[in-house]
Amino acid sequence: KVIVLDSPDFPAGIVGLVAAKIVEEFARPTLLIERGETVSRGSGRSVPDFSIIDALKMCIRDRI
Repeated sequence: KVIVLDSPDFPAGIVGLVAAKIVEEFARPTLLIERGETVSRGSGRSVPDFSIIDALKMCIRDRI
């Protein structure tokens, strides 16, 4: 399972730090997204033996 959190209130400068803390606490891959009106930015942290990049690529591939 992957933890995904998003909010327009997440400060862009700390999403990586917070994602890392969540991974430490829950031992789950985590994506934290600062949701914008037209563009969103985020940060992801993972655990050993799980590639967030590969997981995201699979999500994109499934939509095409």
